[in-house]
Amino acid sequence: MITPRCWSNFQSKFQSKCAPNYATLVIAFLETKLYEKFEEKFGVTNKTRLEKEWLRYLDDCFIYWDVNICNENELHNMLNDLHPNIKFTMEANSSRMNFLDIQLLVAQDKIITDIYFKQTDTRNYVHFKSCHPKHTLKNIPFNLARRLCTIIDERTTLEKRLEEPQGTLLHLDYPINLIKKGIEKAKNIPQQTLRSNIEKENTVDLLTFVSTNNPRNPNMFSIIKESLPILKTSTRMNEAMKNMKLIPSKLQAPNLKRILTRAKFGSTSKEKTKVTQCKDPRCHTCKEILVGNQVELGSKNNKKTFNIKTNMDCGVRDFIYVIICNGCNENYIGESGDSLRHRAAVHRNQILLEHNRKLFVSNHIYHCAKDKIPMFKICPFYKLQCEDEIFRKEKEEYFIQKYKPSLNRYQ
Repeated sequence: MITPRCWSNFQSKFQSKCAPNYATLVIAFLETKLYEKFEEKFGVTNKTRLEKEWLRYLDDCFIYWDVNICNENELHNMLNDLHPNIKFTMEANSSRMNFLDIQLLVAQDKIITDIYFKQTDTRNYVHFKSCHPKHTLKNIPFNLARRLCTIIDERTTLEKRLEEPQGTLLHLDYPINLIKKGIEKAKNIPQQTLRSNIEKENTVDLLTFVSTNNPRNPNMFSIIKESLPILKTSTRMNEAMKNMKLIPSKLQAPNLKRILTRAKFGSTSKEKTKVTQCKDPRCHTCKEILVGNQVELGSKNNKKTFNIKTNMDCGVRDFIYVIICNGCNENYIGESGDSLRHRAAVHRNQILLEHNRKLFVSNHIYHCAKDKIPMFKICPFYKLQCEDEIFRKEKEEYFIQKYKPSLNRYQ
């Protein structure tokens, strides 16, 4: 009869923006306190045993423990007393326990391992026809099989588990021959080799050539590799690249989601975003800029309020703006990659000099508001997140079509 034992799987209930490094540091600090308390209560020998049996990955902890020393509930209470704001959840069982992606079982006085999937695991692997490097797609069946071969002890269980990813991968258009080849390759590697740490000797420095993955692009890596001997004709370059190995790396191209959406990091301040003057005493645009957190866009009889979502001033770049005639209050919408200060100066020059009045808006403001000071108000109302002229012009056209300003037309 074996001594009554139990497994305990502890997971701390805290989250942090700095995870996983912050989780590792915090739990390591708590472990030090736990060992000190355990030594005070149960002695040095049991404390040494706890240090040996206690295993952890980030904030998931695992222990195979003799309950005769102290039961799992007492250990759980000690953990929860380490810090008032950090509490641990616990799972305990004497015959079965899940830890990360491994299921541990007691059978015939020995521990055997099996694969474990959470209920939320969708098995959503990359589709074979997706735009990924071919070597990545070809390695997926092998890596899935290798993971199973590494974890599962019993051969009969392994054969059964290896059948499960085949159906999923066939549904994702993976060739059956590629799947079987990957499985056989994984099965031929001894489990002891799979579970051992492989230490690689860094005898060379790696020089990475990074390119965007696109099947339509030519294979530049092979061309560059063939051209390396030209660089090595130089004595200095040959010496610099003596212990250097060139390797390729693929960068994922922007997908539809990345193009259409972006991460939004809002300010914690309750102050509204707005347009303000730059307050530079040399700036002529400060007297023309329309300040505030809202602007009215559209024709004179059909204006709609637009809320400013970014703080901007006279120095802003890559933006969409509106010009408002001070004579009739009609609108013109434009775009610029340069500063608002420079763009306003261009409009001012076009209005004042007759031979520069190529745009309808310039001619209109001169005749409608030449007696006003200033003749127009200008307001940047939309800030782009990147320097992309094509996208900026498309955004300008979008706002023109939406608000239909009356001054956006030719002579």
